[in-house]
Amino acid sequence: MHGINLVSLLSRAKRDGISTDNALDATEIAQQIHDDIEDQSATRRGRTTMWAKWGVPQALNTGDALLTDPKVIELYL
Repeated sequence: MHGINLVSLLSRAKRDGISTDNALDATEIAQQIHDDIEDQSATRRGRTTMWAKWGVPQALNTGDALLTDPKVIELYL
């Protein structure tokens, strides 16, 4: 997970009132964003991937934000 400690992420989520499910969803989405960049996949499940639509820098920043601050997942819910 790019050096992010999952226990630390879940601890912050609990402290900030974010459910464990949402924190784990954030982690999964971030990993998918990074995986799409690495694989240069332009689509995922029939939809344009973030990096293909907005560019690699924006996608990397979004994936990193999801990994470092679980509150970001609330933007997607």
